[in-house]
Amino acid sequence: MFSAEAAEQTRQPSQQKPPAPPPKPAAAPPQHKATVQQPDGHHAAAAGPFYAQPEFWVAVAFLIVVGFSFRKVTRAIAAALDMRAEKIKAKLDEARSLREEAQALLAEYQRKQRDAMNEAEDI
Repeated sequence: MFSAEAAEQTRQPSQQKPPAPPPKPAAAPPQHKATVQQPDGHHAAAAGPFYAQPEFWVAVAFLIVVGFSFRKVTRAIAAALDMRAEKIKAKLDEARSLREEAQALLAEYQRKQRDAMNEAEDI
């Protein structure tokens, strides 16, 4: 079952050749945009129209999404603030009517007290 080579390899382990390293992968595919090597070692994007760069379109899409979201959020906030202002106005109106009612009661009791004092003096 074993070949002669396999048997010889098992008898002489010190003379075995190390396994061959795996083949190196093929070179990575080029990036989608050309770059230019700068003197300081950094890569800069090759000059081209701004609308041909994917970053431009990502920024445009981001601004559109933020714009639509901003409109919806501001409408919701404005509606919530309007409702709160109406509640506050209703509470102020109620407080004003209660104050007027309290002043009327106070005036009535003061008048009754004054009348009672005048009646007590007459007696």
